[in-house]
This record gives sequence, structure tokens and C-alpha cells, in this order.
Amino acid sequence: MNEPDNTQNTDQFMHEALQVFGQYYQPANSIDQATDFLSTNEIFEALQELNPGVTLDKSKIYDLLKEEGFNCSVEPGKFKFSFKWMLIKKL
Repeated sequence: MNEPDNTQNTDQFMHEALQVFGQYYQPANSIDQATDFLSTNEIFEALQELNPGVTLDKSKIYDLLKEEGFNCSVEPGKFKFSFKWMLIKKL
């Protein structure tokens, strides 16, 4: 019986956190447009730090960002092959 409440709280937190995220960042359509690059894990860790009582799912973070139009790419100038979200800082 507690599980649906926890899922609902997590979903609500994720949507609220994404709204706050959207106040500071908008999607970049290309590497040239991007001002910042963040990995799903970096976003996950920031959200987990913000609300440690909520059980988060990295795949849910990925899905929500894709739904909002955010795109991934390999960060230019790095010697490591890892995908990051391309972001444009609003502020």
C-alpha cells in the first residue's frame, strides 16, 4: 500500500525538479549551441542530494529529459567517450 504513494511522490518530485531544471537550462540542438554538458548520472546525483528520501530511477530521468526535448552527444574536447546532455544555460 505504501508503494503507490512512494511512486507518486517520486513522480511528483521528478516533474517538479525538471521544472526547476528548465528554469536554468533549455535544450541545445547541437554541440555548437550548448553552453553546458551534464551526464544523466550528474543530474541523478544532484536530484538525490536535493531529496535523499526519494528513490530515483536514472532511466526515468533520461525519459523525462527526452520528453522535454533535451538531446545527448559526446562532449567535445574530452578524451573519454561518454554521452552527455547538451544544455543552454538561461541565466
